[in-house]
Amino acid sequence: MKLCPYTGPGAPPRSTSGTRLTSVAARHPFWQALLAACLALPLAALADSSSPEMPPAAAVAPEHDHADGAIEDPTHHNHSHVDPGLNLFGFLTASYTHLGSATAQNTEGKTGKVEGALLATYGHGPFRFLTEAVAYGQDFEVERFQFGLEVHPGTLIWAGRVHQPSSYWNTEFHHGQYLQNSITRPAIENWEDEGGVVTQHVGGILLETEHGLANGTTLRLATSAGYAPAIETGKLKPFDVVHWHNGVRHPAFALRLDVLPDGIGEQAFGFMSGFSGLQARDSGVENLDHVDLTTIGLYGDVHVGEARWLGSVYRIRTRFDYGQQLVSEYATSWFLHGEYRVSEDWMGFLRHESTLGTQSSHYFNQFPGFVNERNVVGVRYESGSNHALTLETGGARSGNDRYLELRLQWSAVFH
Repeated sequence: MKLCPYTGPGAPPRSTSGTRLTSVAARHPFWQALLAACLALPLAALADSSSPEMPPAAAVAPEHDHADGAIEDPTHHNHSHVDPGLNLFGFLTASYTHLGSATAQNTEGKTGKVEGALLATYGHGPFRFLTEAVAYGQDFEVERFQFGLEVHPGTLIWAGRVHQPSSYWNTEFHHGQYLQNSITRPAIENWEDEGGVVTQHVGGILLETEHGLANGTTLRLATSAGYAPAIETGKLKPFDVVHWHNGVRHPAFALRLDVLPDGIGEQAFGFMSGFSGLQARDSGVENLDHVDLTTIGLYGDVHVGEARWLGSVYRIRTRFDYGQQLVSEYATSWFLHGEYRVSEDWMGFLRHESTLGTQSSHYFNQFPGFVNERNVVGVRYESGSNHALTLETGGARSGNDRYLELRLQWSAVFH
């Protein structure tokens, strides 16, 4: 997998990369059908002999030179292309955050953070390996640890701890902070260890496949199945590759369908869906066994000249299992993020995000720091090809607390 440090419009977007299955399937026929579709669609693509066999995307998509010499990578959105041999990438981030509010109890303060990440990939013939480790303070986490096999040109199966695909933002910006132009991500897209409220990592399998149409459009499908996170005292605890046997786990399924009208992703649109059974015996809520979390969403990613607009909308359903009682709730979350490259070195960005239906939600009340509304504006300066300095400010709301945010960050990538 080749990572290009240039991140402006026209530069390559970045790539994705005890269960009670029987009882859950019986109680959720929709998700049983969804899982069947997850398996049937890729197999249908593999079995399609009515059209000539398509070579890998990397072999057919043209390269597009940009003003700064960056090359368009036609293999984003999936992990199908991993450079042969061993490839190492290092990411460093140092940030300062100032949050101010007269009422906020969970958010007020000044904090500094230094984080390092290592991404390693290996490719040999049809075999792939990818791992990503992150260290900050005294904490260390293996974000991903996965083995892959290319079973057909453009079709890859991964096994291990993987990112579930029902998120476009985290598909584009998941390797290191440098590759994300803003400092914050939409709250609905946060990682589990950063207050995230939806599944981002699973232990299981991830399948990615793509199919080129005669008109130049590319269709890409990513689907996963595996072990879901658990709810533990106000946070989600995903499957851990080191302590993989830590407690009962319920199943998680996810998929995303991408439509790339130009074939390489300057414009991208898609559908996302996911289901997770979140084990909740350690959540602190009396008699709560687990929570069924369902998300359905749409996204769009559009480049117009030097501007880029990226947005997603999710419909979220939670169902609480109290043994003899089932309680269902609904919420809607959306964001719109815009960027404009003023010059080769300077970029401005802004974003609005909102999650409706959280005020009286049993589920969102499990995460008191969740940001249900935010407006940010920022500027980013890129020095050379691998360093960036970003300033971001705005206002946010968490529960009934409103506060101001000011963030400063230096980030870098090394290869």
